[in-house]
Amino acid sequence: MARASSACSSVSTPSAKVPGKTETSYTVDHTAGSYVFDAQGRIRLFTRYGSGAKALADDLKLLLAETT
Repeated sequence: MARASSACSSVSTPSAKVPGKTETSYTVDHTAGSYVFDAQGRIRLFTRYGSGAKALADDLKLLLAETT
């Protein structure tokens, strides 16, 4: 778990606080995606939200083939 926490802290994900309809409300715009890390904690893949299961599976197969 410590390795995952360390890897996640190195990821810079852009975000912005956006004022809402009232003075006390707001939303946060941010990237909607997932990162895939290798065993050494390096980012190997960023997959965008909505890319689909087939695209992710294809990318993961390529990464797994690199390690064999």
